[in-house]
Amino acid sequence: MKYVGSLSKTAAVIDRYLLSGFVGNFELVHYYHEWKSAPKKAEDKRYDPVRALQRSFNRDAAVQVSTEFCEELMEYYNGVR
Repeated sequence: MKYVGSLSKTAAVIDRYLLSGFVGNFELVHYYHEWKSAPKKAEDKRYDPVRALQRSFNRDAAVQVSTEFCEELMEYYNGVR
């Protein structure tokens, strides 16, 4: 059982390394893709889409991003489509 715990910790360290340096923004683009098609939460309906996305990242994904980042992410996503 100790072996499995060591593997799990090692995998978590590798995931953090890859996410921060290589995969991170792809995860955020995917999050936006899912968020865009999901019903908006009641507490976000009064905000413009950029601010609502930022609030969702902070609350639901535990990722701190700026509104500028969210705006650029949306522009990038819409440009690729």
